[in-house]
Amino acid sequence: MQETGDAGAPAGGQENPEKAGQAGPGAAFDELPFCDLIMKGGITSGVIYPKLITRLSRDYRFKSIGGTSAGAIAAAGCAAAEYARMHSANHDNSGFTELAKLPGQLAEPSGNPAASMLFHLFQPVPALKKHFGVLTAILNVNNKALAVARLLFSIVKMFWWLALPGFLIGVFLLSLALSASTPLGALASVEAAALLLAAWLIAAGVTLHLALARLAQKRPAASLVTVAILLVLAVSVHAITQFALSPLQAVLIVLAAGLISVALAGILTLALSLWRFATQMLAGIQGNFFGICNGRSSEPGAQVSGLTDWLTAYFDGLAGLGKSAVPLTFGHLWGDIPDAAQPDCELEDTPAAGRLINFEVMTTAVSQSMCYAIPFREGIVALYYDPDEWKKLFPERVMQWLDKTSRSNASPDEQVRNAAGKTLKRLPHNRHLPVVVAVRMSLSFPILLSAVPLYAPDNSTKQRTIKRAWFSDGGISSNMPLHFFDAPLPAHPTFAINLKDEQPDYPILPGVPACQQDGRAYLPKTNVGGQNRFWADPSNPAEAPGYNLVSFLLNIVDTMQNWRDEIQFPYPGYRDRIVQISQRKDEGGLNLNMPKENIDALSDAGECAAELLYRRFHPASTAPERGGWQNHRQLRLRTYLAIVEELANDPNMIDPQWDAVVDACANYNHAQAGLGKAILLSIRNLHATIARSKVSVAEKAPRPRASLRISPKI
Repeated sequence: MQETGDAGAPAGGQENPEKAGQAGPGAAFDELPFCDLIMKGGITSGVIYPKLITRLSRDYRFKSIGGTSAGAIAAAGCAAAEYARMHSANHDNSGFTELAKLPGQLAEPSGNPAASMLFHLFQPVPALKKHFGVLTAILNVNNKALAVARLLFSIVKMFWWLALPGFLIGVFLLSLALSASTPLGALASVEAAALLLAAWLIAAGVTLHLALARLAQKRPAASLVTVAILLVLAVSVHAITQFALSPLQAVLIVLAAGLISVALAGILTLALSLWRFATQMLAGIQGNFFGICNGRSSEPGAQVSGLTDWLTAYFDGLAGLGKSAVPLTFGHLWGDIPDAAQPDCELEDTPAAGRLINFEVMTTAVSQSMCYAIPFREGIVALYYDPDEWKKLFPERVMQWLDKTSRSNASPDEQVRNAAGKTLKRLPHNRHLPVVVAVRMSLSFPILLSAVPLYAPDNSTKQRTIKRAWFSDGGISSNMPLHFFDAPLPAHPTFAINLKDEQPDYPILPGVPACQQDGRAYLPKTNVGGQNRFWADPSNPAEAPGYNLVSFLLNIVDTMQNWRDEIQFPYPGYRDRIVQISQRKDEGGLNLNMPKENIDALSDAGECAAELLYRRFHPASTAPERGGWQNHRQLRLRTYLAIVEELANDPNMIDPQWDAVVDACANYNHAQAGLGKAILLSIRNLHATIARSKVSVAEKAPRPRASLRISPKI
């Protein structure tokens, strides 16, 4: 995407290096500069990230890594590979090299039916296997009418025996028409009606099947009209010869009564099939924690494990842990390798500043209308799990470690039980929490993947009841948590990866490398780039009114979900470090059965995005657009100083009466009260300094201006 002009960007040149150095390609591990990385959710869009991460790992060390949903998977893979690099003898990149192979592995065909490994990671529970097959059959079908027709046809075929009631009603109606308009007797009319209706249903079924097949192959279906006419004529001729009807009677009865009867029979059959499909699916989803797949392996002997089972082994493999007794935990990443034999279950968490690798993901407690970051913040309500429920979601090795490190009370009288009387176990401290548990809680995509049940005390009631809390996809509350590692004056860049729809002005060109086209990956090269956000025109006269209403309602849900993320995208100090990757409609998202070429194209786009970040931000870059890190620091400094000036000029902040409030505060001891008043005095002195200077740094703050406020920690 083209940009013009520059609002304050440096001309280039190298900035002062961080403590980690400003080394270029091929530098030693200790000389690499740090960066943070945040990745947006998107289910199968996660194939974008492995090569992106691997490309950045050549020139950066990852300090803090976070994401949501599929972004959480990528963040965990990045953290595991960084852990392996940090603890290997030569700090080699073998973990990242293995991570880069993942898109190709996910694209490999396997299983029955033959599909990509990516598709087979999502294994429905046995009760919903057929339903899942019906729903996935319409993936990547761009023609909406064809998709709906294929869905309905598959549902009817799934419950074909429900056609019997419809057929009997059709026979009854048609026999009445025959007995009233022909010389046939009652019994003969029923026999004739059954034969005619059967022929009609066969004709309609064959025609629909051929139509769907032809449309799926993008071949014209006009010739199918001829097929239908020939079938109807065959039925008419049969009626004339078999029952000695006059030509006029045959035509009228076959075309009128037959059409009406077939239509009624078809509608009844479809209604019964839809009802049966919906009731079975709803019961199955509710019985499986509100998901079609629970993440476990549901097909014994299958070539591919279920998603959670596979992730557990994959993260441990990337980290170099193999099949050790302890799965990869937050403690590993923080630098405190847990003792597999006797873990200290009461060991407190390592502060964020002291963690070697800081890994964070988002999850959403929909029962509480709350969002949480994992590792959980200090002071949240205690959380408990039911081992029998979690066995359905996590592998045995993970469950054994959780049970070993659980902070359960030893006394039977103090054990926590749910409403059904089941004994619950308390979640371990964050340091002992397996990484795969956090990732699974972040990617519980509604309906597709089961929610994760936890229990918590409701302290608002006198009885302090223990209630179940459902944890679902982190993207419900924040699909790209830019706030995770943000700081007023950052020590190193925090890169963010945003996934968006294809923009009409910059179409994605199939077969063209991502970095050779404008429509695939975009990073602003100047301070005027990235300010405008594209949105699709909501009014589409060509669509049916019902479709437009559904689109409107979906936009409401999307706004509730993403407004916090979206408002940050065009802000200075944010947009300059967010690389935008566009996707076609048949890429990413719910496209579980993406073909290999789509997976390869998305993977290439991710690698291109990393290249754009390197060229713009890395201290050793020689690209024309270099200097991004120096420019970013200037933007953040100008923003921060403007906020400080605004704070110092606030009349409430410089009011001396606050000193008396400090003196009256019983929470402070004498020394703390003295420090508090010294801080307030420094703010008043700063106000005086600003007043004497008669200038303002706020005038040079980037626009739109930011605001300072106290907000809860997620």
